[in-house]
Formats: sequence, C-alpha cells, structure tokens
Amino acid sequence: MKKTIFTILICGVMILGLTGCNNSEKKDDNDIHTFEGTIIECEKESMIVSPNENTEEHKSSDKFRIEYVNGFNSCNVGNKVKITYKGMINESYPAQIGTTNIEVVKDFDFYVTKPQVHNDIRFNDYLTFSDRKIYLAGNIGEFYVVDGKTMILKEYISNANRTMDDSIKSITDKLELKDTLKDGGTKIYKSKDKDITMIVCNTTKNDRNILIGDYSMEYTEGDCKN
Repeated sequence: MKKTIFTILICGVMILGLTGCNNSEKKDDNDIHTFEGTIIECEKESMIVSPNENTEEHKSSDKFRIEYVNGFNSCNVGNKVKITYKGMINESYPAQIGTTNIEVVKDFDFYVTKPQVHNDIRFNDYLTFSDRKIYLAGNIGEFYVVDGKTMILKEYISNANRTMDDSIKSITDKLELKDTLKDGGTKIYKSKDKDITMIVCNTTKNDRNILIGDYSMEYTEGDCKN
C-alpha cells in the first residue's frame, strides 16, 4: 500500500514538472526579441547575419540564417540590420529563428561646412537648449548630422525623443577624447578626418556650454564662460 502511494506521488510530481515545462516552452514561443548585427552573406531567399558581440544572440551563435520577410529586398554585405524574431533560437549552424521583421540600420554620421571666408575667430551663439548654449567658432559655417536623414545640428538636438546630453554623446562617441581639464571635468574632443573640435564644458562654476570649431581650434582659459 505504501509503495502504491509513493508511486502515485512520484508520478504526480513528474506530471506537474512536465506541465510546468510545457507552459514555459509555450511562453517562450510567444516572446518577441530583437538584436542588431551585420550582413555577411546574401542568398536568394535568406541572408547570414553576424550578431553584435554585446547581444545575447551572439552567445548562442556567431551566425544566423535570416529568412527574408515582409518583402525585404535590401540585402547588401556589410549593412547593419535590426532583426525582430519570435520564439526560441534553433541551435543549428548557422542558427535559425522565426524572423518577423528586418530593418536596415542607418549609420549615424556628421560633418561640418566652412564659410568661404572664415577670418572670424569669435564664438557665435548657435543654440540655447535646456539652459545650455552651443557656440560655433567663426571657422564653422554649419554642423550637419546624418541619422536616417540629413539635418542641421539644431534640428537634431531639438528632437523630443532624446535629451541634449544624449545628442551630444552620440557625436562625441565618434571623436577622440584629447583632454579632460581639471576645472571640474571639461572635455576636449577632436577628429582630424572630420576637421572638428568639440569642447564640452563642465566646470565647478557650472559652466556647461559646448564650443565647436575645426580641428585647429584650441582651448584657452575662459572659453567655457561665453
């Protein structure tokens, strides 16, 4: 009798365990996930994508076969893409997933133009935003940002979907940090290729202006107090 009861209990536990597992799988099958990666091979009905190294998907596989969906026809090796998929990862090689959407990720970029005559070495008031000011040196005509479309810096920063700090960081992340001053943390960024210098002020006196000039521009004491 005791043996029969013990057997029934064991079976009950096993059934509950299997039910729990089935529920878990069902939930996972409905989960929506996204990751970004780079196209490394284009095929007739699919492409091979290498996930970015900081993604969870990269831990599963360095290559995913992505079936074309929603009329996608923009496969170009080297393009960045954002993949949306549903459910679990099929651990074949390359790995396979239930792709629901493919989006080409536009590369963020920026550049400056110069006036035909740029003898003016003053900083010119360009934009006041969230109690901070951006100044362009006289050797800069305009600052353009390419983020899906080309826009001037004023338009990019004024976008309601991001803060001014986020906008500036997206630019300085692509520049080389040359110096951090001992005035509270003012940072000087440069790029010779883009012919840009950005001074992001952060002094102990709460001077938080941003100064933009060409590569030759150097910081002089008092610049952050404009």
